[in-house]
Amino acid sequence: MTAKGKSAIRAAFADAVEDRVSLAKRPDPRAGDAAAWGYGAGQWPGAPADRLPSGCPVIPLGRDGEHYVFMDSMGQLNKVKRTEWSKKTVLDLFAATPNFVYHHWPRFSAKTLAINGLEVDDAVQALMHACADLGAISIANTVRGRGAWTVGPLASLLGQGELVWHGGDGIYRVRQGKLAAAGPSAIDGVVYPGRPPILAPWREPVPVEESSAHEIFALLKSWNFGRKVLDPVLVLGWIGAALLGGALPWRPYIFLAGDRGVGKTTLQNLVRAILGDTLLRTADATAPGIRQMLGADSLPVAVDELEGGADDRRATGILDLARIAASADKAIRGSSDHEAVSFTIQSAFIFSAINPPRMTVADKSRMAFITLEKLLASRSGKEPIIHDETIGRRLLRALMDAWTAGGDRPGFARIFENWRAALREADMEDRAQMTYGTLLALAEMMLGPEALEEHGLPIAEPARLGAWVKDQTVSERAEQRANWTLCLDRLFAHTISAWRDGVQPTVGEVLDLFRAGDLDKDHAQARLKLVGLSCKQDGEGDARKPYLAVPISAELGPAKVFENTQWQAGGWNTALKQAPPEVVIRDRGNWQVMKVNGRAVQCLMVDLMALDGAGKEEE
Repeated sequence: MTAKGKSAIRAAFADAVEDRVSLAKRPDPRAGDAAAWGYGAGQWPGAPADRLPSGCPVIPLGRDGEHYVFMDSMGQLNKVKRTEWSKKTVLDLFAATPNFVYHHWPRFSAKTLAINGLEVDDAVQALMHACADLGAISIANTVRGRGAWTVGPLASLLGQGELVWHGGDGIYRVRQGKLAAAGPSAIDGVVYPGRPPILAPWREPVPVEESSAHEIFALLKSWNFGRKVLDPVLVLGWIGAALLGGALPWRPYIFLAGDRGVGKTTLQNLVRAILGDTLLRTADATAPGIRQMLGADSLPVAVDELEGGADDRRATGILDLARIAASADKAIRGSSDHEAVSFTIQSAFIFSAINPPRMTVADKSRMAFITLEKLLASRSGKEPIIHDETIGRRLLRALMDAWTAGGDRPGFARIFENWRAALREADMEDRAQMTYGTLLALAEMMLGPEALEEHGLPIAEPARLGAWVKDQTVSERAEQRANWTLCLDRLFAHTISAWRDGVQPTVGEVLDLFRAGDLDKDHAQARLKLVGLSCKQDGEGDARKPYLAVPISAELGPAKVFENTQWQAGGWNTALKQAPPEVVIRDRGNWQVMKVNGRAVQCLMVDLMALDGAGKEEE
């Protein structure tokens, strides 16, 4: 939206003078009561259609394609298609203040001069004109739903800007230590329309040492996590991310995995007890269903029993949605009206399963994987209970108070950057810095560094802190291997089933024998050519260098090996070219030409000696 457009929306809201926190109490005098209104029916400045009356409860926002967009008299977003205006449409916009519309666009009886109806065309013209004055808008960029957001000149920077909480029927900010509340409204040209209410922040300040995060953390430690020190901290950090989703630069998701009876669902129940209706929870949903349920909200999503199976398409769609949400990338889908619809999801997701579905490297790099083990005997059968229903409200207020720096308090942006620096110093990749850095920074913001140190994190030793996290997460990150190594894994694991002596080795087993010199080149080629591959060697003795030849041709190469994978139809070429040039050779011209299936073809040459030790972990 242009600066002019945002200024116009601000002006439109300023013109709707009263505070909208108490919409139900808004005065709506009887139509025709000139004393109550201050002017006679239909006699306001600008009547009937030059401009909207001052204090109009319906606030125009502009036009988005075929739709005129308003915040209606109930404070909710309301779109009217240009071809669907009617009396019912106008009355719907003014549903909370029906007398307003009859007083300002009255139709009079010719005999008695009493108001006996509505001049619909005049009302429609005024509403359309008001939107036209504001110009074109994009609802996706102009409207924010429930949840946390940032505003102000620093809002686009990592974890900075003023924090705003949209509680559905109230918009909340902490200013100079005090909670400021307003009704559905616009801030900096962005609209926060009315929605069903969710958590409202605690009215009084909640310092870190009094935060309900300490109560929650004590409950979390009653589970038997695989990593006794790190995991409860990560889960607590995720609860913070669940509340602050739209305000964060990165929204990691977590996956709770473990056998029956380890407390996965109980842990999700605890999260629900804390967050209440702020959490969107489901055990049987699809990605489109979740997307439609969220709309413009940045609320957290919990999916229980996201189990793997023969058909992972539903789970894959939901994981794709969580991956988009992590970085708030924009996605585009077609609509039933044959129009492109864009959406941005900014929610934190939590999943649980006994057997998680198949995941890509992109999924795993945005996720903290939490393993739950069998409950200890002292804990078995005892479900943690939230005794205080205010725990979520107090936690939200503590997060709002701690968001910005003040006095000796660093605020989220600085804590987050400190964690990223520690993880960067330990040579963890950027995405790991964002994922673990966000969760750990939020946990520190919620508990304070002293509580984390007491729990076992080496907070007081910054030089050791990043390395400690790296060691704790090494097995998790080991699965996040480079695309080219995964492609070779698939190739090497393929069984050569059509071998005439009855032996059915894998490609990798043939290459191991060839590399060790236990299988000569001719016999190795004979076996590899059965699956569209070949091999060659340079030099002799200690100078011998063995190579795997992978044809570039989608027709003559290992098409069957990669069938129904992301590397099918010649896609293996793109993947292998992502390897270091000393591992996969692609620039030696005719030296790369090999005979496969009776044809001379150009190949990518995998140096089997250089491959050893390469690509074990993408760091």
